[in-house]
Amino acid sequence: MKAKLFAATLSASLLLGHAVPAGAVTINELEQQRNATSASLTKVENEINTLETKKEKILGEIDDLDANLVTTITAIDTLDGQIDQKEKDIAETSKNLDKAIEKENTSYAAMKKRIQYIYETGGNAGWAMLLFSGEDITKLLNKSEFTQNMYKYDRECLEEYASIVEDVKNLKEQELTEKAEFETIKSEQENEKTHLEELLKEAKETSSDYDTKIAKAYETAANYKTVLADQNQAIAVMVEMQRQAEAAAAAAAAEEAARQEAAAAYAAEQQEQQTYDSGSYDSGESAGYDDGGNYSGDSDGSNYSGGSSGSASSGGSSSGSSAGSSSGGSANGQAIVDYAMQYVGNPYVYGGNSLTNGTDCSGFVNQVYGALGYNVARSSSELRSEGKEVSYADAQPGDIVCYSGHVGIYMGDGQIVHASDPTRGIISGTDASYHEILSVRRVVD
Repeated sequence: MKAKLFAATLSASLLLGHAVPAGAVTINELEQQRNATSASLTKVENEINTLETKKEKILGEIDDLDANLVTTITAIDTLDGQIDQKEKDIAETSKNLDKAIEKENTSYAAMKKRIQYIYETGGNAGWAMLLFSGEDITKLLNKSEFTQNMYKYDRECLEEYASIVEDVKNLKEQELTEKAEFETIKSEQENEKTHLEELLKEAKETSSDYDTKIAKAYETAANYKTVLADQNQAIAVMVEMQRQAEAAAAAAAAEEAARQEAAAAYAAEQQEQQTYDSGSYDSGESAGYDDGGNYSGDSDGSNYSGGSSGSASSGGSSSGSSAGSSSGGSANGQAIVDYAMQYVGNPYVYGGNSLTNGTDCSGFVNQVYGALGYNVARSSSELRSEGKEVSYADAQPGDIVCYSGHVGIYMGDGQIVHASDPTRGIISGTDASYHEILSVRRVVD
């Protein structure tokens, strides 16, 4: 484009220097030059319209990128808050776990002491001594029942504490998993933010480049308009010169005809005078008079008209002017799911594009759809614009489920298959509503 604009500007400059043609240039040739200039001007004006349209489009893309960037930054801030809260929850759970373990150990130690005491005082030998001591059998039985109750109570307490410790351990593991998910999503969002910032920078540079091109195109168009005005003026001058030349030629022709007519009249007058001077009228007969004295014509049979008139030729006249010569595939949604399920268990790699060696959430969707002939976006934010939106209640297998900074493929029955995080890789069977769903997109009907 820049080369074309430079060439057009150079051409305009050359035309400006030769707007008024030399004498050898005809009106027809100058009109052809004017038509060429007019065509070039129209071409430049069309280029300006095209550039303006492209500029408007890129400005719209800049607005969309700005909006996506704001959404991404907001999501990152939200994730920071969720991660902070999850860290606090994990710290509190760790304290509760320590307390539970400590209480379990204390109870276990106390139970061991009670068991030791019971066996020492009420074991086989102990019970024998009590029997031979003559103590009341009712008291003896009460002691036995008390011992059994103590056994039962200690066992129940120990089992309860062990259950509490196990529950707290499971809670801590769950919270660590959730924290890892938040951190993974945050990492993807930060990378998405970087990607959007790069796209925004490129779009703004492109918009600036369009401004430069449009300014140069307007400059070239102005030059063509100047050339066109000069050419129109030159044509008007030449047309006026031609009109004046034709008028002068007509006047000269009329003057020449009058001169020739005057010369012929003078010659006739001289001839008549010579006739009288030579005495050709002495005899009526010879002069053409009849016996009655009436003139009947010359002796050669011609009648005298009293003069002669000549025909003057102007030699022709010239008009002085010359005429011009004139993202598709054919698979269904279930096929998408079946294909995606082949890669469950493979690793998660941010930025990766291999279903076997590793990919991230948006890369997983991109590669699965691409393998079946559908060209979809590579980033999670752009995937929210693919296909058509459907409600989650109407979701079908193969639909794309979009979250903030994450995407997955709907399997049916409220589950998705997706590239989850570096810890779990590509997994299936995840509850589709485990995070807020921003959009469900249907690419495959």
